[in-house]
Amino acid sequence: MPNPLFGVPLGNDGPATWSEADSIAAFFHLDYAFSDRLSAFAGLRYTREEKTAIDNSGLVANGQTTKSFDNVSPTVGLQYSFESGLQFYASISQGFKSGGFNTIVLIPRDDFLPFKPEEITAYELGLKMKHERFSLAAATFHYDYTDIQFPVFNNVAPEFRNAAEAESTGAEVELVFVPTSAISIQAGISYLDARYTRLDEDDLAGLVAPISIDNELPNAPEWTANLGVRWSTDVGQLGQLTLRADYSWRDDMYKDAINTPEVKQSAHGLLFAAVNLESSNARWAITLFGDNLTDERYIVAGGSNKPDFGLAYATYARPRTWGLSARYNFGDSPN
Repeated sequence: MPNPLFGVPLGNDGPATWSEADSIAAFFHLDYAFSDRLSAFAGLRYTREEKTAIDNSGLVANGQTTKSFDNVSPTVGLQYSFESGLQFYASISQGFKSGGFNTIVLIPRDDFLPFKPEEITAYELGLKMKHERFSLAAATFHYDYTDIQFPVFNNVAPEFRNAAEAESTGAEVELVFVPTSAISIQAGISYLDARYTRLDEDDLAGLVAPISIDNELPNAPEWTANLGVRWSTDVGQLGQLTLRADYSWRDDMYKDAINTPEVKQSAHGLLFAAVNLESSNARWAITLFGDNLTDERYIVAGGSNKPDFGLAYATYARPRTWGLSARYNFGDSPN
């Protein structure tokens, strides 16, 4: 007899539902030089995945379902290099995330509510520059998503759904500067404009809290930035001492697809620092580190089931954390 609260037959020792997956893939990559400065590259990847969902609860009328997902994803691009160390590139590529089944079953239903594969076409234009003391990388990009997948609570159970089409447009810059042999500075900044462009009413039918085309995509902050500094010095026979500090900042973002205000994470920054002492022969190393040193309270995952139960939930990151690690190489010395 099924237990309607948990979806497991009373007295059953096995799992209520489970899934299996088999995947095979093949790919190739080709580079071709038209000249010393101009080159092209191309690639192709074939992926086939077969997924099976099995019900052991008696709550799914079609107790076993199998679906196969096939995809061919190409990549093409051009690169042009100057003698000065400057390189420009442009590329177009496609990617694929297979579909699947919703195997968390809490109430009776006809099937496992399959969701479709997600596909992406990515366009990127960028440059790279490398000199003795610094390197620079900058890129602009545009991503087109088809049948983008997202998790949502519906009725009493979490589900994956498809939301038709979305796009992301942005730019990023990263700089590494080495003013001396002992000091390294790394900095980066990125901008992202992510939005739904079309919603499929059939795929979204039945949602208690519907998705709006004006909703923001989850986990898509508009601005992010980072800064890191590293300083190393010899300390005689002990080896090398390295001090490191990294700061990262992320703009505000929603953590779920329906944009629940209670699980919207405000803009925040994180500070990490470490002191590392490594022997001159790299035989041993000791590291003292601290993470989230400003003790920020921020959400790493969240969602809600407010229309049914008035419930919003969130998983918070660890608070300020200190640690000490030690490593010793029992084999031959790397040096």
